[in-house]
Amino acid sequence: MVICVTLNPAIDAYLEVKKLIPGSFHRTEKEIYSPGGKGFIAAEILMKLGYSDVLSTGLLAGRNGLAWEDSATQRGVPGSYVYIHNGNTRRNIQIVDLTESTVTSIGTKGPEASPQDIEKLKKRLRPHLGRAEWILFGGSLPSGLSPDTYYELIKYFNGLGKKTVINATIEYLPRAADAIPFMLVEDPKEGEEHFGDIEVHSLEDEIKLAKSLMDRGIQVVSLSWQVIHNVIGIYGNVYHVHLVDPHIFSVVGANSALTAGLIHAIISGMEGPDIAKHAVATAYAVATKLEPDIDGIVQVQKVYEYVEVEKVL
Repeated sequence: MVICVTLNPAIDAYLEVKKLIPGSFHRTEKEIYSPGGKGFIAAEILMKLGYSDVLSTGLLAGRNGLAWEDSATQRGVPGSYVYIHNGNTRRNIQIVDLTESTVTSIGTKGPEASPQDIEKLKKRLRPHLGRAEWILFGGSLPSGLSPDTYYELIKYFNGLGKKTVINATIEYLPRAADAIPFMLVEDPKEGEEHFGDIEVHSLEDEIKLAKSLMDRGIQVVSLSWQVIHNVIGIYGNVYHVHLVDPHIFSVVGANSALTAGLIHAIISGMEGPDIAKHAVATAYAVATKLEPDIDGIVQVQKVYEYVEVEKVL
């Protein structure tokens, strides 16, 4: 079983307008609402890839939380959630300008959680831990939680013998990496950034960072550079994976799909470069759509040809 944890989920709203004009009233051409959050998206993608033994879990709040859970249930993803009582589950709004082919994003604040909510979540998961091999943590932390939350959760589940996975933006990863998860997946950077004390200015820096993280004991590392380039470290080897002539519509959910692709490939017994190719192809299959979804593993296999893998270390 793969347990997918989303501590700060959101209702994702995709709204299409002919042309987005600031300060004006718009009527939508199309709208899609779906339960979002990295952990949930990864769980749903795993199911679409053919691996159905998943459990989605996390923290929900208010009427938005009820709507989120109802939608998740309708989509057939098994779930077990803890409700908190301070605020409302977030909404992420993507406004698609059909004329300019651009996407404008707006995110609401979300609820405030507490350490007691995390303890309730751990208690909620206990009945499932006998079957669970993987515990995936995805996305941001809600306000009210310590920056050490992912570190503490990874240490806790590592101690129970689980393969832990963290998929988040760079602000959460250096501290999470200190707990030595089995897998670390970084969201695409917005230019040059720091990973803790390590400066990342180039693809070469990403390769060195992947190697250093694996040297610390992390088995699988995925670092993104300028969206279409990934550095993926797998069991001591490092691969540069990039897309050839891609046609990307939206990257929303793509990194969650990449994480699901990595886990699915490992569970399926793939090795090295094939794991990397499968993961990035899964992400690309999602990126060609408005909503983070795939039609099945065949769709992923069809885009293998767009993915080039080169071993660099």
